Amino acid sequence: MLLMSSTLSPDPFAWFGAVTVVLLVVPAVLGLLIQYWIIRMGVKHGILAADRQRARSAWASNGWDRERL
Repeated sequence: MLLMSSTLSPDPFAWFGAVTVVLLVVPAVLGLLIQYWIIRMGVKHGILAADRQRARSAWASNGWDRERL
């Protein structure tokens, strides 16, 4: 026998979509944002460190003394 649900009774699976969003989608998006931020900061600081090293190498190869300038 098929059970027919009336329009007045709530659907027992109606909450599933909201729970899925809260438990799966939100942490996944937060994780991706955190990964993006960590990679971005690593790249930024890596580029800055390379620029500083390049500047030190350029000063040393030209025989310039920073204190004279």
